[in-house]
Amino acid sequence: MEEMTMNRSDLERKAIKQLELEGYVCERASNKAVFVPNKGYVARRFDFFHVVDIIALQKSDVRFIQVTSENASPNSRHHSSSGSDSVYKHRKKIEQYWKFTVPVELWIYSKKGGRWVLSVLSYTPELGWGRRFDPAESESMEVEAVK
Repeated sequence: MEEMTMNRSDLERKAIKQLELEGYVCERASNKAVFVPNKGYVARRFDFFHVVDIIALQKSDVRFIQVTSENASPNSRHHSSSGSDSVYKHRKKIEQYWKFTVPVELWIYSKKGGRWVLSVLSYTPELGWGRRFDPAESESMEVEAVK
């Protein structure tokens, strides 16, 4: 049986591959070694602007993208129509840190009917949250899990 979630690196690679097929050039946030007392050097994630996993450029089009998977559980503290714990946490983090007029996108990979599908939310402080893409509106964004 396939796992319900993909790991973060797999999700980001999948998103970058899709963006590159659309003609974007992408830069991905990276891990850096940080010294932690009693642990030594550990990898720490440094997202762009504390929020963004991927910056995608195509001519004059710039997209800022945060990637996550939806692992909604009925017993989850934050489970609601807005999604899973992961989606909830990313939305709150974006609302806290994103102060720019350029939208940031939250790409949410979900397992539906045995297939991975992508939905995209967009956020700006002025307009709040909106849906950029909903898989219920189209089957064209169905994606396969990364091996």
